Amino acid sequence: FCFGKYTSTTNLLKRETFHILAKDKLINLLYVKDIATAMISVLESDFNGSINIASGEQILIKDLAIKIANKINAEEILDMDKKSINNNKIYHNKASNEILKNYVKWKPTYKLDEGLDETIDWWKKRIN
Repeated sequence: FCFGKYTSTTNLLKRETFHILAKDKLINLLYVKDIATAMISVLESDFNGSINIASGEQILIKDLAIKIANKINAEEILDMDKKSINNNKIYHNKASNEILKNYVKWKPTYKLDEGLDETIDWWKKRIN
């Protein structure tokens, strides 16, 4: 999953209750700026074939929500009491980025916390 300028961070910044419905799902995130540089690297390479543009790391949705809420002091408006949704039965998403790293020689430059900080700052400027 891509994260960047269109996350649910806005709910928390606006102090709106944020309902976490898929809290037990593991997702693979990659910051939008890393996705852009990965795509450019793939286009500039001579690699021919299918490729995952991914971080290769997983995080639980509930842990991600807590991390974001902690960064903006909004822990009290997270709502994890609702029953988790179960509509697509995919509880984890971990894409391999081995081809990207080994053949294209690309790796993410943003750690999760750095990307979240930039995302939060970006939204703060637009909401306030």
